[in-house]
Amino acid sequence: MPDNSGQSFGESETPKPPKNQRLLLFIAIFSLCLAASLAYVWLREPIYQSTASLLTVAPEEAGIGGGNVTVHQIRTQDDGLVPSIPLAAIERSENPANPEHVTLQRQILLGVPVFEETLHRLYEHKENAGAPRLNLSDLRGLLSVDMVKGTNMVEMKAQGPAPQILAPLVNAWIDAYQALREQTMRDATSNNYAALEEESKQLEKKIAENRKKLAAFRSTHDILSRTDSDNTPMMKLKGLNEAYNKATDEQVKAKAKLDAIRAAIARGEPVMPPEDGPGLAALEKRVQELRETLKEVKRRFTPAYMAMNPQMRQIPEKLAQAEAAVKQKLEYGSRALLSQTEQNYVAALQSAQELRQKIAEMKMESSEFTNRFAEQQAMEDDLKRLEGMHRETQAKLAHIESRPEEPYPPLQVVERAYPPTQAFWPHYWRDTGISVVASLIFAILFIWLYDYLTRMDETPHPSQPAMPSFQFYSVQGSLPTGNRDEQNPALLAQQEPTPLALDSPFPRELTAHEIHILLDSSDLKTKRWIGLLLSGLSVEEAVSLRVADVDLSLNRINIEGTSPRSVPLTPRLKQAFLAFTPDDSPEIPIDAEEISARIACASFDSGLPHPEEIDAATIRHTYIAYLVRQGIKLSELERIVGRFPAKNLALYGRLSPPGPSLSANRVTLEHPALLNHEDVT
Repeated sequence: MPDNSGQSFGESETPKPPKNQRLLLFIAIFSLCLAASLAYVWLREPIYQSTASLLTVAPEEAGIGGGNVTVHQIRTQDDGLVPSIPLAAIERSENPANPEHVTLQRQILLGVPVFEETLHRLYEHKENAGAPRLNLSDLRGLLSVDMVKGTNMVEMKAQGPAPQILAPLVNAWIDAYQALREQTMRDATSNNYAALEEESKQLEKKIAENRKKLAAFRSTHDILSRTDSDNTPMMKLKGLNEAYNKATDEQVKAKAKLDAIRAAIARGEPVMPPEDGPGLAALEKRVQELRETLKEVKRRFTPAYMAMNPQMRQIPEKLAQAEAAVKQKLEYGSRALLSQTEQNYVAALQSAQELRQKIAEMKMESSEFTNRFAEQQAMEDDLKRLEGMHRETQAKLAHIESRPEEPYPPLQVVERAYPPTQAFWPHYWRDTGISVVASLIFAILFIWLYDYLTRMDETPHPSQPAMPSFQFYSVQGSLPTGNRDEQNPALLAQQEPTPLALDSPFPRELTAHEIHILLDSSDLKTKRWIGLLLSGLSVEEAVSLRVADVDLSLNRINIEGTSPRSVPLTPRLKQAFLAFTPDDSPEIPIDAEEISARIACASFDSGLPHPEEIDAATIRHTYIAYLVRQGIKLSELERIVGRFPAKNLALYGRLSPPGPSLSANRVTLEHPALLNHEDVT
């Protein structure tokens, strides 16, 4: 026999695994989703934003009207100086936010008049001549106003795809709002001043008429005193002498008062009627305020600047007018008081004389005099009411002249708009990250769903000797019973395998007769493969077996690799090896698929029923089941058939007969189909 120890009995190459279709499908789905989402993200038109801040204070919160406050100035973009909010109006912590006022200003900012003025101011500048033409509808989509919570500040925004027009649009919006506010302030101040001035003239005319009527009434009815105790006829009826004495006392008092007033006038002291005191006090307070204002202005500004400023230039003039009014008021009051005192003195003289002459007549006239005195009192009350209204009107006029801007809410442009340097929306890189993560998640879910819907029971590859983990419930049919030591191993080997009632069946188990028929229908090479599988070798071990591993003298097959062991060489398999020559070496390397294909061809040629169920795994399962049915210990089974999964061992335990298990040297390791010594050629 030639020495072929270095030659492989079944040269093989490790089969390459098939392409990972799941990976390719995952990459395709991920790429498709990512491309679609990135296209959506990066094809969106960028939106830019330009903002400005505006602070507005309601009139009752402005803090203007009492004391001295510092008025700062802010510089606008055209380098013009405009008055800003007084410092006290901004820094006073006791001024809470006024949401109603801020909401009203927001509605004004979004109104049609402001938008129309904004468009006019936007396109009147030459640098904006080439800007896109906008209308009111466009402005409503571009402009918005947000209120800053807890403050009187509003944030004006312009958002759109054209960044070059946003900042000029917001600034024109601010200018239009300021212009309309100033015009509204001027109109309101002018109308209010005209109405108050007309009211003052009407009151003056009415006061003059009432005074004439009151004087005529007093003269007609001889009412010389304003008190009831001095003019009531009832008192004269009770005691003419007492009335006469009182009249004499009044005459003396009037004379003394007249002398005192004349002496005070001679000394140059101011004297005024009591009713004119409040008016004089108001004028003197006005003079004092103008003097302090003039002093403060002279301290802060030069005479040249004051001469250029119309408001500052009017302060000295107003001061002179106020001082002249005070002087005139004093002169008029002195004359009026002196005249009134003289009249009272004269009246007292006449009263004393009339009392002496008309004591008897006053009894009849007492009733009529009482009515006339009540009418006179009502006329005096009307006159006082008109004079009070006139003083209030004059005070309002003076207040408007001194502070024409106070009735309107102060306003400050905190920050004007600047051209945007980057897009406000969308966030391309953030959305790109979201797209990548979302595409990855979608691809993973798609693969999971695909696996779930297309999941199939895995079948073992021909190159895999291990049996699948099948669950079965019972074994039907006649199996050997009793003690295994009392049974004849040869008799057990000749017994036919009994079909199993399983939840999922084992591979087909062939009988010894079926294996004889299969061997008779096989060629020499196929017989060797079937013999090796029926000797306990796996497909991989059979492929990698070399001729040197077959000891014909000792009738042993030495197996190397992960499960080294030695198995018996049966007579029929030995004859197949003795017939082996170098010419039998295949030109194409033998692999597991080739072995399965040869066995499949032999099964179809044999005429056995269901030949498609016969393959390498079926033959190996037949040998393992043959050993287990003899009662071999499952722990020693690996010494014969190689490494074996524990879960499959547990399944094969269901085929083991009742009773204690046998060691490997007490069972027949050669399959009965390989004990025939007939010529295999």
